[in-house]
Amino acid sequence: MLKKFLLPILSLGIFSFSYGELILSPKIVVFDPTPVGDESDKEEVVVKNEDDNKVLIGDVSIVGGDSDEFRITDEDCEGEILSQNEECTIEVRFEPESKGVKLSILKFESATYSGGLDLNFNENFVFLAGFATEGTDLDVKPDSYEFENMEVDDEETVVVVLSNKGTDRLKIVDYDFKVLKVGSIVSTDEDEFEIDEDGGIKPCGTMEPTLDPGEYCTIEVTFRPEDDGYKLAALLFETDEDDSPVTGVVFYGDVDEKDDGDDGFFGGCSFGAVGYLPIYLIVPFLIMFRRFRR
Repeated sequence: MLKKFLLPILSLGIFSFSYGELILSPKIVVFDPTPVGDESDKEEVVVKNEDDNKVLIGDVSIVGGDSDEFRITDEDCEGEILSQNEECTIEVRFEPESKGVKLSILKFESATYSGGLDLNFNENFVFLAGFATEGTDLDVKPDSYEFENMEVDDEETVVVVLSNKGTDRLKIVDYDFKVLKVGSIVSTDEDEFEIDEDGGIKPCGTMEPTLDPGEYCTIEVTFRPEDDGYKLAALLFETDEDDSPVTGVVFYGDVDEKDDGDDGFFGGCSFGAVGYLPIYLIVPFLIMFRRFRR
């Protein structure tokens, strides 16, 4: 059976929020599935200052979880002073060392100057998620899916296609559905997802089908968010090929409250100091969405 992911959360102090002037886009980066030992295409995070005051961008780093499997390859933000409506970019790649779903955090510090001796210090975060694959003839489409513009109690169904792209018969011997929970930050619940192996145009009829070369079958995954916030889940399949390779699909999204017109939980917010304090507050959690090993 597939082993469980680990989610240790380390509490280091009081958790506080402040709505900051920096707009981060995107707020969660999901890399395309990437073979172990390879590197993904680059993904860019844009940091924009929408405040009247100037903002200094400090140290930029990747922390927590599988931080050694993500890399900052280029950034023009560190040390930059952004005036209103100015922006800079941070370029990140995923370089997996072992199979599985990996998660880490892109962190950078910022300081807002509003005159005199007043400085507002913040720590800003973007989630990084990647799915590391090994050689397999099982093709899963889509390999990632974003639920966009969803509110609590909305519903959306995705058809997942499982195909045998090889020349030998292939069997899925196990599957696993994983969700990420980190307090009220990433509040995914398994009950928010429903898997139907009899869905789609050519139903698999089971979650462990056997596929002849060139054959495919379909399942449906329906998402009904029960609360707002970030959602992150993975549906993983293990095959009977040598070394039992794993592949799958990652689901993610930012869910708004019902009839709420703002940008969701992370809309223009940052973690850190509240008010004008010339000190950094320590963020009270580190996320570890660890790999599973056989």
